[in-house]
Amino acid sequence: MQANASEFFETFDAFHTLLQGPSVNKEITVENVTHAFNCARFVEIAIAKVQAEGKECDLEKYLQDYRRSEGRSLSHTCTDLAKACDKLLECYLKDSHLSTEIVDEYLKLYTQHLGYNRLKVFLNQLMSNSISINTIIESLEELGVPLSYMENEALIMSWEMAITNGDKTGVINRIHEMINDDQVSKLICSITLLHNDNAIGKLIKEILTSKLVENHPAICIAFADIKGKLLLKLLKNDHNFCINFIDAIFYFGRNMQQIDGDWLSDYDFKYEHLCKIIKTLLNGPPKICELVYNRLSIAKTQPDSTIWNDIEKLVLL
Repeated sequence: MQANASEFFETFDAFHTLLQGPSVNKEITVENVTHAFNCARFVEIAIAKVQAEGKECDLEKYLQDYRRSEGRSLSHTCTDLAKACDKLLECYLKDSHLSTEIVDEYLKLYTQHLGYNRLKVFLNQLMSNSISINTIIESLEELGVPLSYMENEALIMSWEMAITNGDKTGVINRIHEMINDDQVSKLICSITLLHNDNAIGKLIKEILTSKLVENHPAICIAFADIKGKLLLKLLKNDHNFCINFIDAIFYFGRNMQQIDGDWLSDYDFKYEHLCKIIKTLLNGPPKICELVYNRLSIAKTQPDSTIWNDIEKLVLL
């Protein structure tokens, strides 16, 4: 203990300084945030070792004496700092002036060394302690890591907590905002993380279904861009969602026109999207394949059915 005392006291002091907030965070950069994380990790490991040896009280006494000799007080106990990495992350998430690049870099280090499960527990506890839901959502959304498991897990938990606290309307409004801001892919990614009976997943699907009924092109484009297995999984687990999705893509197909040999659309949903989706669905589970095949057969009997004949030839090659 004494052999390592000097190193620990110096690192403890450095970590204590890091927790002082905005004034210190101004000096944090993407380059030196690794040192901040390593400092927090050192404190965690040291305290874990002391606790395992049953010497926690001794350590706190040494720390109190050291801080007193430096003219400072001991504001955090060993129990407080047992999860020092969490404490520093909380400090960073609360600091609205800290750049998202720094928070992103810290989160990468955190998940690399401590894992996503611990991050999930930390965020859940943070929100349970009445930290602003919107603050956490905004902090995580601004990280610039699109479709990451970490970000979507955090977003889902934030919405679950918001609904628990009676703010379902706020969550619904946020989902609509994401659709309007072309963040449909992020919503779809969130659904894939959830069980079929999850309330958030159901809510997202309900809203996406209402948009499919309106033939919203961005929704169909987003589904065309995800992996075929994920698309089939989502459609397989919700018959109503599946029917409305198929209705929407056939709507776009009916409204395409052939000009100089190319099928063109007035919407952002293009012929390539249509072919890709139909091919995926025809190679999917029997029920989905049958639904699409029957719709394709009916469409081919209608006037101006050339597009469906072309698609059938293309996707069945």
